[in-house]
Amino acid sequence: MPAVVTKKKRGRPKKIKEPHTHPTEYFLQLEVGGQLYFGDGLSMLEALHNLEQPAKIVTKGVLHIRVGDRKRARPMIIPQMKRLFFPIAQVVIAKQLEQGF
Repeated sequence: MPAVVTKKKRGRPKKIKEPHTHPTEYFLQLEVGGQLYFGDGLSMLEALHNLEQPAKIVTKGVLHIRVGDRKRARPMIIPQMKRLFFPIAQVVIAKQLEQGF
């Protein structure tokens, strides 16, 4: 009877996770119809809470996000911009915005 030869399993090498260090400050700038509205905070959620609310949103806009030295601009349609100011939706939106960084 021949000897049983077992094959060595080769898997993908595991990724080494580096600790994610968050910058100290988040800056948001909402550009709507030529007007600029600002918000900042120590977390994305806090920056969303501190974002100034326009009197009326009737046009598309751009949300500029700055975290430390990284910048990102996100175009938004009217319903998305209105949702920025709903307290329940802010938690979800903060997580979505933070994933891009």
